[in-house]
Amino acid sequence: MSRLYILVRNDLHSMNVGKAIAQATHCVSEFVLKYPKEAKDWAEYRGFGTTIVLEGTQEDIEHFTQEYIENIYPIWSDIMDPTYPFKLQKEIIPYLADNLGKIEYDETTEDQYGMVDATRDEYTASWFFLPDVEDEALEELKAKMEENNIKLFR
Repeated sequence: MSRLYILVRNDLHSMNVGKAIAQATHCVSEFVLKYPKEAKDWAEYRGFGTTIVLEGTQEDIEHFTQEYIENIYPIWSDIMDPTYPFKLQKEIIPYLADNLGKIEYDETTEDQYGMVDATRDEYTASWFFLPDVEDEALEELKAKMEENNIKLFR
């Protein structure tokens, strides 16, 4: 049975469950659009395939994908969300001059705590496709995930 693995960052304080679901959806969309043949095989049963959502820090996910996934499984990618939403404290905006080119904010959304809605370009998740593999390879994959602090999404 083939599987689509999604690795969502858990070190972004603003990454709530709803945002994690959105990022996982971005992963599936990219997989389906970039690899239609593999996606069709994956989704053959009931129109969708087995998807496993995991979590880890940016450092752990990057290490895991660079040291293990990209060398063994050629179908994988990182997700860079160009409009990742977060709250920004309005009073610190003048001190962010160097980074404001990467952040967009809406002053009209200021709340009672001085927070405004903002977006930025952010690495949020990675994904990889695992075609049918032997149980031994799955055990090795699980061991590598454990070594890299990659675990089931909360």
